[in-house]
Amino acid sequence: MIRKDWRVYYIYLIKGGMIMSAAYNRNNEFSEKINGFNDLKCYMENVDGIIPDVKPLLGAFDAAKEWNDDPERARQMFLHTKAYKDFLDTSSLILLGRTGTGKTAILRSICNQVQQGEVPVYSLAVMIPFDEILETLLNSSSASLFTDTQSHLEIDKIITMHINCYIMKALIKKYSELASVSSKMFNYIRNHGLNDISEDEYHIKGTNKFRNIVQQVKKDFGDNAGVATACSIYEIGSILVNNEYDEAYIEMRQVLDEKKLTALALVDTSDHYDLRDARIVSTVKRLIAVCFDFYNLVSKNHVYIKLSIPSEVHTHIIEALPGKQHQNTVVIHWTTNDLTKMIALRILRYFNGKAKRLPEFVKKYKYEDFYKESANAADNAKALVYEILPESCPTSLDYNFATISYCIRHTLKKPREMLYIFNTFLQKIIDESDIEYFYKNPLQIRNMIHSTQEDMIMQALSMYTDSYDDIQSVCDTVLRRRCYHFLGGELDNKLKEAAANHHTYGIDDIKRILLESGLVGKVANVSYIYVDNEGKDKHMSKNVPPSPENAIQVIRAKFEYQVKGRINFNKDAEYVIHPMCYEHFECCLGMRTLVYPEQFADDSEIMNAVRLKTNN
Repeated sequence: MIRKDWRVYYIYLIKGGMIMSAAYNRNNEFSEKINGFNDLKCYMENVDGIIPDVKPLLGAFDAAKEWNDDPERARQMFLHTKAYKDFLDTSSLILLGRTGTGKTAILRSICNQVQQGEVPVYSLAVMIPFDEILETLLNSSSASLFTDTQSHLEIDKIITMHINCYIMKALIKKYSELASVSSKMFNYIRNHGLNDISEDEYHIKGTNKFRNIVQQVKKDFGDNAGVATACSIYEIGSILVNNEYDEAYIEMRQVLDEKKLTALALVDTSDHYDLRDARIVSTVKRLIAVCFDFYNLVSKNHVYIKLSIPSEVHTHIIEALPGKQHQNTVVIHWTTNDLTKMIALRILRYFNGKAKRLPEFVKKYKYEDFYKESANAADNAKALVYEILPESCPTSLDYNFATISYCIRHTLKKPREMLYIFNTFLQKIIDESDIEYFYKNPLQIRNMIHSTQEDMIMQALSMYTDSYDDIQSVCDTVLRRRCYHFLGGELDNKLKEAAANHHTYGIDDIKRILLESGLVGKVANVSYIYVDNEGKDKHMSKNVPPSPENAIQVIRAKFEYQVKGRINFNKDAEYVIHPMCYEHFECCLGMRTLVYPEQFADDSEIMNAVRLKTNN
């Protein structure tokens, strides 16, 4: 898509320390020659808002809601990825994943499987919403309190009590003889516990009694002075962690030991934290410390623990953790095949729910074709997707692209993003009452994918909205109408402008967010796909091909959502804007250049995805 502009003028681009002149033609196209490769460039057109809001036809975007509303359906739709299997292991403690990668779904599925007796190593499982206790602690205490060593011990005690109370409740629910006044656990939870005995563990409404205690203590001590709030946390700890609790805890361990049970506590944290709030960072650190205590004492307390943390939060606290706490982690990475199988499962589920007008192709597939251990699972999934979409679609540039690859390339490889794109496709099919709509209108695939990009970017930045009120505007200032490929130092002026317009931001904050969110990645290497023999053969080369007009430049880049750890800005290093940003920010794009995440793209994947114009 090329913007109409009948002016002819010159622009100066800084690239590799050289100033180059490039003439615009009337279509805003210009040619730039770098390292022997002549690449035509154009500014992309903003397509935000051309597609209306879509319905969650293939499932809710919120995993907790999906599991609460229909656990059986959620169980049927859940894909057992490598991260899921690795996290099931007793040696795994921390699950890391970016917002929208499925952390909650993994925890809920593990909990469900344990409760169904499908994971023999664990006897019972409980879900623990950490945000409830976090909120209460934040409301009861001053900022200075969270830096005090003695206060840390009190917070640790309260978090530990919180976890143990959920296990006690699960035991009472499992063994009716414990639901009596003769039970120490029953009496403690009734008098001081986190929630009513009668509440279902999947629908816990709040830590009512705990909150009442906190509020009463806060009222008694007042909250105007730091010493008062400090006293409040100590008082809360002394009320909750008392002799009655000690007796209940001893009974819990005895029951677990005598019945040879192992409990699994699954602690789910939020995807939205104010990362500039030192109290939150400190409390998450205390949570991790407590979880490691459980982990190290499992032979004594018979309680395994697993904790999910957003990767964005983990990168902020990991430097301050002891070395041992860098281990025992599982990082969620979705592969192309996994995303395809996830979508296929949900497409099949949707059409099977429409029995009165069940398409013929749906009858060919069963759920097991996609999520069972099968060499053909990925191929089956692709075949199902291509029942409603053509195998290739035209791009905004000079070639066609394998449709599934094109969809995934315009995401940060999150299942939530793929659901959004395919919900858009499915809604269009329904609106048109035509299962073959996209076969007749392949251009619409491109248009509809591009129309989702604004929402994708908002999702990528959602982790930061609690900390930075206007983060989307900041990113717009830095990235709008920028060349997709640039040196780190070329951002300096725009970074200064953005920081000057938003006084709560520092330049380093903006750089970190651009990389952490995945909007910007660091170039790893450059190669070329080209055809010869009249387009009959396709090759990959590290060198510039002899016939650049038949070539596509492939820039492989590292994006932080792919790696464990950080990527940093260096003024002399090369960076690229993520493909999902091109239209929204109206980036200047190389028309014969393809940006691919390095880790997930081997030569064959790229060559199979690209349909060169000479091959059409």
